[in-house]
Amino acid sequence: MTAFTSAHIPRLRDVCLQAIDDYHLPGLAIAVVQDGQLVYGEGFGLADIKGRREMSISHRQRIGSITKTMTALCIMANVDAGRLHLDSRIVELLPELSFSGHGDANQLTIQHLLTHTGGIGESPTREHLLDPETELWTDSTELLDAPQRYPQGIEIEIDPGTKWSYANHGFGLLGDILVQLEDKPLADIFRDRIFRPLEMRDSDIRDKTHYNLAPGYHRALTAEQRQNRGNSHLWALENPPEDDQHIRGGYIFLPIPAAGAVQSSARDLARYIAALLDRGAGIVDHASFDEMVKPHWRPHPGLMGVGLAFMLEARAGHESMGHGGSVAGGWNTELAIFPQHGLGCILNFNLDDPDTTPARAQIIHAVLDATPDPVPDVPLDPIIAATAPGTYESLPGDLTNVRVRWNTGRIQIEREGEGLILRSRRGAYSEGVPIRPADDSDPNLFRLIDDSPEPAHIAFTRTATGDINGLLMDRGVRMVRDATEQQDS
Repeated sequence: MTAFTSAHIPRLRDVCLQAIDDYHLPGLAIAVVQDGQLVYGEGFGLADIKGRREMSISHRQRIGSITKTMTALCIMANVDAGRLHLDSRIVELLPELSFSGHGDANQLTIQHLLTHTGGIGESPTREHLLDPETELWTDSTELLDAPQRYPQGIEIEIDPGTKWSYANHGFGLLGDILVQLEDKPLADIFRDRIFRPLEMRDSDIRDKTHYNLAPGYHRALTAEQRQNRGNSHLWALENPPEDDQHIRGGYIFLPIPAAGAVQSSARDLARYIAALLDRGAGIVDHASFDEMVKPHWRPHPGLMGVGLAFMLEARAGHESMGHGGSVAGGWNTELAIFPQHGLGCILNFNLDDPDTTPARAQIIHAVLDATPDPVPDVPLDPIIAATAPGTYESLPGDLTNVRVRWNTGRIQIEREGEGLILRSRRGAYSEGVPIRPADDSDPNLFRLIDDSPEPAHIAFTRTATGDINGLLMDRGVRMVRDATEQQDS
């Protein structure tokens, strides 16, 4: 690709306008940074449907889990100052917090929390396993310290460092550690370490409604969808839509702000991108930033990896670092940075809906001036064809498998003609999707063949004799083949 210039803007604008139309989005805002400068920023659609306010790059957005990258920077600033180490143990930093479970809590370190490998699940204990999001969202603005917030403690389900599982509560603990180390509120820490040095004047982590916040919207939920979304009664309001389908969502609070409570505008986030492109200048040492954006968990080089909070993946053939952010009630954000090209962008959507996923991918491709990668013409390995079909399930762990259950459940690989089909128990692939070899130098890497401009990938794992015994999915999920089926095959 070439550097982003004004010549790219007409096509990018067309793609954004088309996304508004194709996916019936209320609004979106985009900011593109090249070599440290905001080179393009624009809003599309409406920030406020009822008030007929047009979206702009100055409107605030609840950026959700992109907050985690800022939390990680604050942690690394304390590492730079010598107050912390990546191998500092959590039981020593939070001695009043109790731990339970089969995993060894004494092994739990800062690095494990930053990489989602601490053995912590989507619910801190089994008490709320059937409805884990009840402890992620609340109608209270009260912030409690860790022992008060987790009176039953935190369950370490599996030994730290042995399994990847996205853990909001792990980042909540990092926030507790920051408050304790710096002896001031988290809002002041973020202000002093991130927002003030970068002149992000319209950003904070106070998690309060704001006059300049674009309202969030959602669409009508079925009874099943409500059942699967914790505390949905607080945000999925049964009000009439403000247009033909969009219902204004309720403002629901996050009791662990370090995991996702920042509000910011696309204009401010462009300044954040510029700092990240400059290897964290003004926040952390360059060496510390380099440590943050190298893979700390990447079971296969063709799949998404994890640095210290940052997600690492190839997008349209270009290595990227970044994070997504979603807030119940109606906000979705995407941060994507391409360091080799000095390029980054932020996308803000005021909609709680999966339709933002293909829109995000299409717009990112337009920023890169990229076209979808063709499916490589690679022959199917006969050993994979013979031994891959079967049922796969994630490694044991009820708490650490919550998101797997939500997104896919078990995976079935089936033969169909001369090829293979992947079928999930639930989610986007429940009707089945063909998979094809993705790399002529790696017969284990496969691409899912669907309409997405950014198709997902999987990689098969093998026994010592070469037979398939498991598969890896993007975001570090490892699945193993059903042992009974292996014995019967």
